[in-house]
Amino acid sequence: MIDLEPLVAQMHALQLGDVPEIVISAAADSFANVAGVAIGGLSEDAPRRALAVTAMLGSAPQARVLGTGEVRNLEHAALVNGIAAHVLDFDDTDLATIYHPSAVLYGAIWPLAEWVDADGRDAMAAWIVGLETGIRIAAALGMPHYDRGWHVTGTAGAVAAAAAAARLLRLGQGAFASALNLAATMSGGHRTQFGFDAKSGHVGFAAQRGLLAALLAREGFSASPLGVTGPRGLLGVVGPDGPHSALTDRLGNRWRLLDNRLKPYASGVVTHPAIDAAREVGRRFGRDAPGFEAITLRVHPLVVELTGLADPQTGLQGKFSVRHCFAIGLLYDRAAAEEFTDVAVRDGRVRSVRELVDVVADPSMPHMTTAVTVRLAGGETHEIPVTDVRGSDLRPLSPSEVEAKFVGLLEGRLGKPDSLRWFERLRAVRSESSMASLAREFDASTCI
Repeated sequence: MIDLEPLVAQMHALQLGDVPEIVISAAADSFANVAGVAIGGLSEDAPRRALAVTAMLGSAPQARVLGTGEVRNLEHAALVNGIAAHVLDFDDTDLATIYHPSAVLYGAIWPLAEWVDADGRDAMAAWIVGLETGIRIAAALGMPHYDRGWHVTGTAGAVAAAAAAARLLRLGQGAFASALNLAATMSGGHRTQFGFDAKSGHVGFAAQRGLLAALLAREGFSASPLGVTGPRGLLGVVGPDGPHSALTDRLGNRWRLLDNRLKPYASGVVTHPAIDAAREVGRRFGRDAPGFEAITLRVHPLVVELTGLADPQTGLQGKFSVRHCFAIGLLYDRAAAEEFTDVAVRDGRVRSVRELVDVVADPSMPHMTTAVTVRLAGGETHEIPVTDVRGSDLRPLSPSEVEAKFVGLLEGRLGKPDSLRWFERLRAVRSESSMASLAREFDASTCI
């Protein structure tokens, strides 16, 4: 059985001055990126529905639901902010585990940092603690956990949120460990919810529960010290066949958060190779559906399992239809939030391309690759393999692409100059003196 204490000890003691600049820079990118994604997500139904329910329930006003002008209690703010951060499926991914590290932390850290009025250095330290803890928990659970049907962002994410919240609350090491062990028993989420509001709900629930776990631990609420690692704890029950040593592997020498990748497309990450393939097909052979007789995608079986929906009816379902993702990549040479609306998935041109696409499961294909075969109208056939996917380890988004993504998500609310200004300010959050002031300003600026 792996020992949780080395991870707890390092995360509890973490000071920003001890963190390499390359790690802080990567964390700052993810901090700004997910803020843009979350504000963009407020146009979707799921966060609006959750906001309405929290208004009905009522609560002491403690923190902002950013971009709405609404104030809720800590749990409710974490819930809605977390949902907004993931509903577009445009946030980020640790590709080895298919874990989304940032959205749950956006949900948990902003409300708590506002409530305790942390400074930017403490907020960034908590962000790094949450990123590193969550990715290590996800890695220790392993892909069998995901394959079994668990949504790892809901399970590992709750523990990550607890770690970040414990750091912001400056809990002692024992209480810090209790927060993680409490969150482990409060975590959950199943992949059957993909394509429904409940998927982004998993992120909001994890943010809410992780924050609550830390607050309970602060009051001495007890939890088994084996809640994360024991044979009847999180790893033992829902990740019994995972590589548990990944929890502490090269701890202190390797920062797992450097493996996190910001998403270039607003869909399930396993669809991204198909989108790249579609864009390349369009560049080579044109973008008109009548120019093609047939299109075949060879993909890993997981892609078919997750995104095999042939005829999506909603924008959320479109994110989990590799056929839809291919169609919009071919027709529009992009796959941003606008391509995943209810109107977009029902568009006649998009449907005509989807109907041409045949998807074939091939176990020999890595899950982040594809090969597309196109038969042109004249009968000529071409095959295009895609291995170095945009947004992957070999082709991460460049700084200018990260900035452009943020601006694209906020420009409609703020205009380009203010969007650029906010991107730079959020990337430099460690220089802020008051997270409460920052939250008030960001909320007021982005609220429409």
